[in-house]
Amino acid sequence: MDKKRLNQNPEDQVPTWLRQVLDIAKSSATAIGASVGEEPASAAFRQKCRQAADAALSIARLRRERQRIGFVPISLREYVHGLFLAAELQASPVLRWLGVDDPTDLDSASIKDWARLAREIGMELRETLIHARIGKVVGQGYAPFPMLFAQRSPGLRQRPIEVCEAILRQIESEFSPQVREEFQGLDREIREGYGAC
Repeated sequence: MDKKRLNQNPEDQVPTWLRQVLDIAKSSATAIGASVGEEPASAAFRQKCRQAADAALSIARLRRERQRIGFVPISLREYVHGLFLAAELQASPVLRWLGVDDPTDLDSASIKDWARLAREIGMELRETLIHARIGKVVGQGYAPFPMLFAQRSPGLRQRPIEVCEAILRQIESEFSPQVREEFQGLDREIREGYGAC
């Protein structure tokens, strides 16, 4: 999609046929509501519907951007931050939808929130686990993962995701039992976020 269309107002991206159907539905609902004595929808309800629509559109755009970019050996937070930037989206509608306490701060999301978002944008569980483990490894004081990846993958005969798994297994084998337990807890939380426990 060209940059001009990405920068348009989300309402401008709604197909004409859909706008027409929504207008018909709106006029029908008003007519029906008026005939049976129902009150029109409250402003709060309409605002919630608008927020849900904004979140759905943002998630669809993130999903498309994720499909275009594919796997990159960086942490889950870096990857999702990058998707928001590449898709030229604000994170707040999506974070509100996730129920994050501070929808203006992407880093305030829990790992379960990140996992739910990853699932919604089409990331497989395996890929999400790898991204999360990469973040945890870098947090343990290792070199930035893209450097570890470049250093250990000359010739790249395997898929990048498989190379990352091999690197992570090697690094994680050096961890203390306490750190390994933290990694297992991270794995469980992500699986819960995916509903795969």
